Amino acid sequence: MAKSIKLTQRVKKGDEVVERPIFFIAENIVHFVQNDYQGRPFTTIFCIVSTTHGTMSFDVTESAEEVARLINL
Repeated sequence: MAKSIKLTQRVKKGDEVVERPIFFIAENIVHFVQNDYQGRPFTTIFCIVSTTHGTMSFDVTESAEEVARLINL
């Protein structure tokens, strides 16, 4: 059975930025890297979304170390 992990994504909703949960199948994550933008750290995750669309990237608030820990639980 596939393992699902829950991470947090910041999205703009109107004039404000809100945080919302986003779920990934751990086996579909092919790469992730820690980034920093204007002093705010985030992790970019590259994952397979379907066999026809290849990979997509998503920015999440968790650190790369936390993402690795959740994948390897």
